[in-house]
Amino acid sequence: MNMRRLRVSEICILFFLIAVYAFSREKEQRFSYETRKIAEFLNDEFYESNDFVDLGNKRNKLKEKFDENLKEQLSDAEYERQLLQFLKNEESKEAIAEFETSLQSDELAYQLPNIVITGAKKCGTKALQRFFGHHPQVIRGFAESPFQNLDDSDLAFKNYLKSLYRIWTMPESKKKIEKNRNDSKPSFFMAKTGMPGIVWLQSYLESHPEILNKHENLQNWMNNVQCITILCDPVHRLLSDFKHMKDDKAGHLGHLNKKTLGSNSAMMPLADLTFDDFVGTYLPLLTENDNSEKNKIPREMTTVMANGAFGFLYKYYASTFSDPKLFKNSGLILDGNSLKTKPWEVMMKLEKFLKLEKFFDAEKFVKREDGYYCVRDATAENEMDCMPSSKGRTSIPPEDLGISPKTQKMLRDFYEEKHVKLAKDFNLTLSWLLEWHYE
Repeated sequence: MNMRRLRVSEICILFFLIAVYAFSREKEQRFSYETRKIAEFLNDEFYESNDFVDLGNKRNKLKEKFDENLKEQLSDAEYERQLLQFLKNEESKEAIAEFETSLQSDELAYQLPNIVITGAKKCGTKALQRFFGHHPQVIRGFAESPFQNLDDSDLAFKNYLKSLYRIWTMPESKKKIEKNRNDSKPSFFMAKTGMPGIVWLQSYLESHPEILNKHENLQNWMNNVQCITILCDPVHRLLSDFKHMKDDKAGHLGHLNKKTLGSNSAMMPLADLTFDDFVGTYLPLLTENDNSEKNKIPREMTTVMANGAFGFLYKYYASTFSDPKLFKNSGLILDGNSLKTKPWEVMMKLEKFLKLEKFFDAEKFVKREDGYYCVRDATAENEMDCMPSSKGRTSIPPEDLGISPKTQKMLRDFYEEKHVKLAKDFNLTLSWLLEWHYE
């Protein structure tokens, strides 16, 4: 009897714990969609934060403030746009207020990156940033450092400096900087920033010569910075982007990314499509000459497929455009496929291009079971630095990922002419074109 009662009590406790857990999950999920979305805009690892509840409450209070001061009726789209801009501005102002002391006292606070990693989405920018950061002369972080297009350009500039300063002052970074200084070697500061952000930064500095003249770190920056752009096989890139959108979970909440697959998202159809279905349904519409047919495709889906054409190279690198001279003066375009097969060759090419001391070779890399490479950590004996296992998912042959030969041919036919032109116009050897022709 006592044993039976004990089991019943245990069951009651179990149900109680389940109820508490369900309540806490419900409380977490009550945070507004806008709060989640602004977290993505701010790139602050919201879903991984231990301060999830406090941060959510804080942002909801800001939303209430925005609503109180709203003077006119807005459409849903315009309301969301203005709210997101308001939240970005308010959070940036608060963060910069804490950063002002460093701006006044530490010249490192005005240190812009000597090396900017950028390129096509899902082509290996994070892997390059992570691996090349093991060079003793290179100072780097792990996350992206975005230059946000805020209403207040001065605030946007300081916000960018703050994100960089956090990287330059990490313990590992400080040790490297100090050692290089003691060894009379230069430190190279590396950050991952999108191309539009770099152009905004260039425009800001050109319009504020007084800042350039005041800070030695910024003088001649535009003539010395090196922009490294990564491209990759567009078929694998599209597959990786597709799988990322479907597989990426919102951290510990465990539900699909609402930005891409939420019930109100234009990308919602992806939730129930295989990759073959996705390509077979939307690619024919994209290649239609009839604009009325093209207009049936949500803009987001058009962007996902068109990203692999790498048309941005003409905007940022081509001589016919005059604005983003940072890329034309000192840019390097890399084949990201080599990061998966022979990453040491990419690192050695970068060392030579940047005139760094030789450090990388094949011995510093080890292939893990899924075929993706890890780099040996020079600061810790027998330690390996690896990208998350999800990063290697498209290194598997397409046929093993459920891509039909028909889908492969459709995509290659769609991208090939564009990439042949890219290779010719920018004097590039693109490994995937060679593979396609060889097969």
